[in-house]
Amino acid sequence: MIGLRRAGFSAQDRDEIRTAFKLVYLSGLNISQALEKAATMKFSAPAREFLDFVANAKKRGVCPYKKLEGPTLSRP
Repeated sequence: MIGLRRAGFSAQDRDEIRTAFKLVYLSGLNISQALEKAATMKFSAPAREFLDFVANAKKRGVCPYKKLEGPTLSRP
């Protein structure tokens, strides 16, 4: 979300993108079900662009969400 803020996205747009992301990756629904549910919801243009990207990624698909555990940076 830091990058979206630096890019000038409004707080509302960032919240809606976050909601769309959670719907696609964290809701427990498969991609088709998540997109069907998203179609019934009202999203701003930036969030809709994310959902359109996911919907149009048919040939290669999208990477699954993987939660990182533990420290991600190693220090000497």
